[in-house]
Amino acid sequence: MRAIDGDAPRVLRLRACVGGKTSWEIGVNLAMSERTVNFHLHNASAKLGVSNRQHAVAKAMLLGLLRSPPVRSDS
Repeated sequence: MRAIDGDAPRVLRLRACVGGKTSWEIGVNLAMSERTVNFHLHNASAKLGVSNRQHAVAKAMLLGLLRSPPVRSDS
């Protein structure tokens, strides 16, 4: 597996996926097209050796590249 540590744009997009955001929502937040977001997510997935965004997020979390979002407590 190739390193993904230095790939900040891809890691940022994966972090947004942890929160369940769509490619369109990520693009709006980062001022880029949905297609560009999908391009970066595809490349990150390939580097992680997985075939979809859910697996990419899970594997990145297992490798310590991402942290799970904090759990909200409404009490």
